[in-house]
Amino acid sequence: MFRSLDGGAIGVSASFEQVVAWAAKYGFEGVSVPLQEVILNGPERTSALLQSYSIQPSVFGLPVDYRNEDAAFERDILGFPAQARAMAAVGVQRCSTWVLPGRKGMSEAEYFELLRDRLGKCAQVLVENGIRLGLEFLGPKTIRRDLGLESDGIFTAERMLELAEAIGIPGTGLLLDAWHWHTSHGTPALFDLLDNSLVVDVHVNDSPEGTPTDELPDNRRCLPGNTGVIDLVSFFDGLRGIGYDGPVTVEPFNEELNALPDEEAVARTAEALRRWM
Repeated sequence: MFRSLDGGAIGVSASFEQVVAWAAKYGFEGVSVPLQEVILNGPERTSALLQSYSIQPSVFGLPVDYRNEDAAFERDILGFPAQARAMAAVGVQRCSTWVLPGRKGMSEAEYFELLRDRLGKCAQVLVENGIRLGLEFLGPKTIRRDLGLESDGIFTAERMLELAEAIGIPGTGLLLDAWHWHTSHGTPALFDLLDNSLVVDVHVNDSPEGTPTDELPDNRRCLPGNTGVIDLVSFFDGLRGIGYDGPVTVEPFNEELNALPDEEAVARTAEALRRWM
């Protein structure tokens, strides 16, 4: 596995070129690549920038709106093959997306089938371009409450693995986030179900102290290791045990970090990740 920087995840608003330069300066091996950057500057220029700093492209976010109405999905999926080809030309081999646990007014079985169909079409486009799709389950119980779901839905790694299997496209697996593993009451036993082929992307962070797990809001996290609430020792041991070879990105959604000058935020993020890698 390798350290990857996502400037947006830590509140950095600097240009992509500056983020790449800071990534190299502070010891990251990869960066998340925004699709809009590639559209604006083209695959060749984006790839040349990364190569000039010896930084590898790690992942990009799925740009297809599969969460809402049919018209939005059908519009986006038409343009997706060209986008996937552009990202592949940069050398990006991983794409990830967060998946809501359910949809109000839709049964769990109906929602599962909707995801299987829509995400399956996305995964097919990606695999044709040598790109894997990572699916992120959302663990916090507060999300399910806010959505008004009648059942818990798809909020654990195990259920997301079921979805990936139902999709049936090679390379489809998890975006495994330590926060969602923790808030879904995951345990190290999860890694007995995994291998490197089933983990596409990884996010790490920590949890605030003093709040019961089921009351944690999704957008209040800490840098990895700041509190020790999340069992990152077991989490990283599990990743090493399965031979995970992909990016590890810090995603803290932390107001204090976001308020720092951009370079200082990158430096602090690098230091926090260095403790674990």
